[in-house]
Amino acid sequence: MWFRRDLRLADNPALLSAASDATDARVVPLFVLDPALWRPAGPARRAYLAASLTDLGNRVGGLLLRRGEPVEEVVAVARAARATAVHIAEDFGPYGRQRDHDVEAALARHDIVLVRTGSPYAVAPGRVVNKNRDAYRMFTPYSRTWREHGWPAPPMPPRRVSWMRPLNSDDLDDAPTPGNLRLPAAGEWAAHRRWREFIEQRLDSYGTTRDRADLDSTSRMSAHLKWGEIHPRTLLADLGRQRSEGAATYRTELAWQADPQEELIAAGTGVDACVANVPPTWQSQRALSGRGVRRCRAGTRPRCCRGRGGRRRPGRGRRRATRCW
Repeated sequence: MWFRRDLRLADNPALLSAASDATDARVVPLFVLDPALWRPAGPARRAYLAASLTDLGNRVGGLLLRRGEPVEEVVAVARAARATAVHIAEDFGPYGRQRDHDVEAALARHDIVLVRTGSPYAVAPGRVVNKNRDAYRMFTPYSRTWREHGWPAPPMPPRRVSWMRPLNSDDLDDAPTPGNLRLPAAGEWAAHRRWREFIEQRLDSYGTTRDRADLDSTSRMSAHLKWGEIHPRTLLADLGRQRSEGAATYRTELAWQADPQEELIAAGTGVDACVANVPPTWQSQRALSGRGVRRCRAGTRPRCCRGRGGRRRPGRGRRRATRCW
């Protein structure tokens, strides 16, 4: 099992698939520290990821942590384990798709298959389309169809997994928290605790208070969702038992999580080139979800970065461009 943005045991279809496919439920808990993602990451992001990996490692008796190019490391671990399959949750980002394609090709040369099961989204990108089978261009009709499409109930964790580590694990670099910054507690249990606290204390009023900067009214679940310590499907199952306006608002905002990836898929390879140097952050994906993506596909600068007549307006245009990218 190659963990990436799914650092949890519960509600993890890829892990269930790995356990059921393996002989005697023997599964390798692999995480690869990819230099392409680790090096440009800021200290706060590194510190949080390190804490989350430590938590997951404690729950499985130790992760097999490898440092290096995913193509080389995944193949080496799979061959050492004499595996016939490597299981992952599908990645829809430009870098992730190319990485997985390269790993799949390298594994195939050794008669090992890459099995994609599930994704970080309640509804995988590409499944919510309009009557013409095209991606939606407006969020409101997209979110309506997203709700109508629905999603399965969260699956239970595998009943039995025998964790194995065929190679030595690399050490996780020290990733101290910068300055006096206080990061949220990381890990699957921390994610569930924060979510239960939000439901009990702030969900009912969320619809009217979420934009109040003077109130502590948000769920603060972004980091947990980013690293897959909890799945949106789990959140939606709990929201389905709520009848407040806040629950309805939060459910709609979860639809936004996959909407940027729908735009990336619809836009094709032109967007991949356009955002090749953009860090893979939640903010970057949100910035790509509007007209900017469609302007990119046409080979022009995103509309949010343009002024009248296709030129930047002094001052304001530069600020808007900064927000866009």
